[in-house]
Amino acid sequence: MESQPMITQQERKILQLISLMKKNKEIGEELFISPHTVKNHKANLIRKLNLKSSSELLIYSFSVV
Repeated sequence: MESQPMITQQERKILQLISLMKKNKEIGEELFISPHTVKNHKANLIRKLNLKSSSELLIYSFSVV
């Protein structure tokens, strides 16, 4: 049985906003963080979820929201 990756609350919020097709700048404004920090969170999510790209992260976000 494969365990679920540990995703932080902030990463969950970012996934939800990704599913709404928000850009890094928009996500940052909504969560009061910089677009660069959003980019770092996305990179961490891609790594934790064993995805290959931002496109795969977008598709994944639709399945979990």
